[in-house]
Amino acid sequence: MEMLCPECMAPLVSSDGQTAVCPTHGGNYRILFTRFPLAAPAVNALSPESGEVVGTAVAVAGTNPATSMRCVRHPEVPAIAMCVNCRAPVCQTCDFMFPGGVHLCPACAANPRPQISPGRRKLIPWSIGLAVFSFLGLIGSVALARVVPHADVQALGAVGELFSILPALIGVALGVAAIERRLRTPGIVYIGIVGNGVILLIWFLLIIVGLTR
Repeated sequence: MEMLCPECMAPLVSSDGQTAVCPTHGGNYRILFTRFPLAAPAVNALSPESGEVVGTAVAVAGTNPATSMRCVRHPEVPAIAMCVNCRAPVCQTCDFMFPGGVHLCPACAANPRPQISPGRRKLIPWSIGLAVFSFLGLIGSVALARVVPHADVQALGAVGELFSILPALIGVALGVAAIERRLRTPGIVYIGIVGNGVILLIWFLLIIVGLTR
């Protein structure tokens, strides 16, 4: 398979299958993997005496890939990617690439499971935890307003904003950031979003009621 220079897009030349050189500007590059064994095209073999064509020969270049990963379905073929769902290495034939650089194996492409990246997975408990914290802050603010009827309105508003409204806003943002837009997202991601969103809606209604009195 022809390799192109990442800078000038000129065809790269490789003599050992491990490194490649750009003949245009002399850049040197390391070959991380090969989709197919590198092989030079067939050339005519000439007789040293008569100069006539007596057959063809194939000059084989280096075929060992730089990576030791092999396709899970074709062990004799080097892997070019890894499935984001099951982490199985796949070759070019088994690789199903989706927008955003998402690679899936044939099984996961046919029946994709809800999956999110480890970084997004860490945001889920924070979003749900902030929903719980915001709800307790809401209950505390309402209880404080009932126990101390003559309390300063601005002070109560500051307490509610600090311990309920602000955490709920952060929880919604973390929940939205945890959504995997390239694949199906697990339903647990939306618990924090909905929970924090309901708390913000309650605060909005309370503010509207307070302004109309």
